[in-house]
Amino acid sequence: MRLSELTGKEVINLLDGSRLGTISCPEAILDLRGGVVESLIMTSRRWFVREEKVIPWKDLHKISTDLILVQLNKERENE
Repeated sequence: MRLSELTGKEVINLLDGSRLGTISCPEAILDLRGGVVESLIMTSRRWFVREEKVIPWKDLHKISTDLILVQLNKERENE
C-alpha cells in the first residue's frame, strides 16, 4: 500500500469508538536504519488551523478500504 492511498480514510479509535478525523495529507515517520515505519502523522485542516496527530505504528490495528482502526489511550489521542 502506498502512503497516498490513505488519503480520505476515516480514523476510528477502538477503545471508545470515537472518530479521530479523516486523513487529508498522510505523512509517516520512518526509521531509516531499521527500515520500518515508526508512526503515521494524521493532518487535518479546518479553516486556517492545521492540526496534526501522531499515531504510533504499533497502535494501528487495521487499514481497510475506507477506515483505519487504531487503539489510542486518551493521553496519546490529544498529542
